[in-house]
Amino acid sequence: MPQDRFKFRAGITGKYKKDDGGEAEIQITIKNLVTIDAGGEGIFVPDDAMVEAVGQTDLSDQEQENLCNWLADNFLYAEDGYYFDHVDFLEQCTGQKDGNGELIFEGDIVYWERRTNYGLGGSRYGEIFYWQKFCRYAVRSQYGDYFDLDDHDYTVVGNIRDDKELLNV
Repeated sequence: MPQDRFKFRAGITGKYKKDDGGEAEIQITIKNLVTIDAGGEGIFVPDDAMVEAVGQTDLSDQEQENLCNWLADNFLYAEDGYYFDHVDFLEQCTGQKDGNGELIFEGDIVYWERRTNYGLGGSRYGEIFYWQKFCRYAVRSQYGDYFDLDDHDYTVVGNIRDDKELLNV
């Protein structure tokens, strides 16, 4: 859907006190952000999106609470969400979905079966990126060839930050 094209995914590094009393850092991925504030305060993350992102971590309930407290103490909080003046990454949705109905974002790693006139041409992995030269999103395979998002039935299997090894030939 065209409105999905205006969704974003962002990463924020937060600190928290561990259950054993030590401190640690974690990168939180916030999915399906719909608005990016251009008013100078930064990127706005609604409360529900932040709760979902923190809830998807492997932290204990107490560690999640500690992380939320750290976020509230270190970033501007409005009545219904947070403003971040910087993020670790910001990726835009392509507006398309994979074969499982998942939205495809830049930075995603996708898998597909390449078909030729002679049958199956092998499986491929590739990274979704914005190709500025052609003003469009495309897929760069692990072999260095390029495909349009409409060329194959892709399945999102990871992202470039966490699963880069999938692109190794």
